[in-house]
Amino acid sequence: MTLGDGGLSGVEILEAAAEGRLKVLFLWGEDLLCTFPGSVAEKALSALDFLVVQDVYLTPSAKKAHLVLPALTPAEKEGSYTNCEGRVQVVRKALEPPEGLMETGVLLREIASYMGKEWEARSSKEVFSEIKGKVAPYAQVDPSEGGFRGSDEPLKAVFQPPEGADLQEEKGYPYILMIEGLFHNHLLGLGGERRDKGLGAIVPGAYLEMNEEDAKELAVENGDKVKVISPWGEVVVETKVGRDIRKGVLSLFTGLYDVDGCALVGEVDPSSKVPSFAKIPVRVERQ
Repeated sequence: MTLGDGGLSGVEILEAAAEGRLKVLFLWGEDLLCTFPGSVAEKALSALDFLVVQDVYLTPSAKKAHLVLPALTPAEKEGSYTNCEGRVQVVRKALEPPEGLMETGVLLREIASYMGKEWEARSSKEVFSEIKGKVAPYAQVDPSEGGFRGSDEPLKAVFQPPEGADLQEEKGYPYILMIEGLFHNHLLGLGGERRDKGLGAIVPGAYLEMNEEDAKELAVENGDKVKVISPWGEVVVETKVGRDIRKGVLSLFTGLYDVDGCALVGEVDPSSKVPSFAKIPVRVERQ
């Protein structure tokens, strides 16, 4: 899936803001300081003349905003999500939102009206039908009567690997890293701001999983702390040694955002223009 002419990807929007080419930004339900490489997002948000954030929580990004607007929770709206596996999942409204709280689509139409543009009001089903007509992989998902029917199989979309991700061993990065999370940061917060204390009691902390042979070569055992270094940053994390991961491949589990995996990310997918959280070249140093 590629971007249409004239639009910018998330990374390109941040670059434009940091360079002063973009003055105003409106964020919906996204905490850029958690989901994009931190230094890039920090510089971009700080350079804006006006930042508006619409969200359920006062996230780190929202704290930088000039204006914060309330958003609907998933239980108060309908539509669909496409998860990381490519499956379309249906969301149906279970609760009526508080009086005066607008859906994002309604709010956008109001803003457009103030700017002299009249946008047609459309239902979630109508919007999804338009997506089907413009984005080929969604053609296999059929809206059913009274709502949506989620996809039984993942959407078939092709994403290219980041250019330059295959840094050779002679350049000092002999391992390939994958970064895995667990929950969306909206449910958690960061550090001392964590909103759900119960999850911290049952979810393991951050760790780096590696193959037994790699651990032996590095003289690393379970629980040892190591420094993971990419061309763009570094983190310190405990290790977990096992047989279920291939030699030469590492997996960083960020836990409840106990470590900043974004610090290791630099390359973007050349097609989707989003950061790559897989196939990151790294080296490991025992602490």
